[in-house]
Amino acid sequence: MGRQRSGNKNNPYLLRQKRIERMMKDGEALEKIARYVPSLSLDELKELETKVMQLA
Repeated sequence: MGRQRSGNKNNPYLLRQKRIERMMKDGEALEKIARYVPSLSLDELKELETKVMQLA
């Protein structure tokens, strides 16, 4: 429980992660993303945004 399997395409955590990354790349504001993904804090989204932008 609580473990994330990176190889599973149907893993809800990975699907959510990809959706957030896509929204960030599309230029969506973090506040808007936070409304769609309330399980992540704004600080967590900012941290993820930094990682996404470094990879872009």
